[in-house]
Amino acid sequence: MGSVLNTLISREEAILRVTEVLGFPWRAKRESVNLLDSWGYKLAYDIKAVCRSPQWARSTRDGYAVRSADLYGASRSFPVFLNCIDEVKMGSVPSCKIKHETCAAIHTGGILPEGADSVLMLEDAERASEFIEVYDAVQFGENIIQAGEDYKAGDLLLHSGDRLDFASIGILASMGFASVDVFKLKIGVLSTGDEIIDFNEPLKEEDGKIRDINSWTVSALLKRKGYLVQQFGIVKDDIELIESVVSEMLKACDVVILSGGASASVRDHTADVLSKLSDPGIIVHGIRLSPGKPTIISGDKHNFRLAIGLPGHPLSCLAVMYAVVLPLLSAMLNGEPREQFRKIILPMERDVYGHTGTEELIPAKLSREGKVIPLPSKSGYIAAFRESSGFIRLGENVETIRRGEDAEVLLW
Repeated sequence: MGSVLNTLISREEAILRVTEVLGFPWRAKRESVNLLDSWGYKLAYDIKAVCRSPQWARSTRDGYAVRSADLYGASRSFPVFLNCIDEVKMGSVPSCKIKHETCAAIHTGGILPEGADSVLMLEDAERASEFIEVYDAVQFGENIIQAGEDYKAGDLLLHSGDRLDFASIGILASMGFASVDVFKLKIGVLSTGDEIIDFNEPLKEEDGKIRDINSWTVSALLKRKGYLVQQFGIVKDDIELIESVVSEMLKACDVVILSGGASASVRDHTADVLSKLSDPGIIVHGIRLSPGKPTIISGDKHNFRLAIGLPGHPLSCLAVMYAVVLPLLSAMLNGEPREQFRKIILPMERDVYGHTGTEELIPAKLSREGKVIPLPSKSGYIAAFRESSGFIRLGENVETIRRGEDAEVLLW
């Protein structure tokens, strides 16, 4: 099976086919962790607001809680005078009520008193005893946040599978979470090939070897996205050795990722090994994606195992990780293959050429002028990622995008 690529299918079809055939989502391992320790992990369930936020209307400025109608036409030349009847204490609900031509001193974050509909900034008034002299008008709702304006009870705030970061952890803290359940999906990573050596081995020109890049870039990307990663090193192009290590990986991990050994060479054994996964075995062998055509996806739906064979070239490897593997992992957890890119449209800085019949992803960077610049991107390149902001995407029916024409850009 490793010697011939099956009929190529589109990237979207490959993702949907695997999702349907393997019956995603699967019941992934979960673990309850302390809120601070949850950083970087993937949330294991949806989070809905149990109450509105803020609970009361609050000031966003230091100043005075007022009725906006009382300040109509106020200016330096024609000031308005208000009776300051109270000061709103922080951390307590005000007992005063703002009536016609009255106000109350208020601090940023203070609860708006009944009757007030806006806040006059401190610098727009001067205080004299119990009165303030107002030099500017305010609009209804100015300098306040209304009760429930941030979110209301029942609003969906966080999705299952979201990677927890400073913002989402803050939301959880605001609702009183001391701990949270996270997914603990474990992914094994292996590099294959006679030409590959580890990073700490000497590189001799006469040997024709190259240092392993793929397992490190893949592992780092997976960790960045909130997954647990175990590296299984490098295995030579020996089918028995590869089969032995993959067997070990399948026992220890939920997902197995191999780089190298996915093309049509007779010495590429990945397809032969992955075909031995039972029911259904190989689901996809070959995608109309450049770089990334010889991708292999296999699975065992009874033992809940997913195995993926990535191309050996570094650029191809990372392109497939972003465009195919990460959406599949999302589907495994939530049933929905979420796109991992942020899509924008920008004009091209210079011409870019592709080939019809294949979806192409070309590393690119953004210029200061708001244009997109294609970067040199042969399959073996890795340095292009150092400068890149994402990919220019050429659809299967797009061959050329000329300078100045709009291009679809997929940002990391």
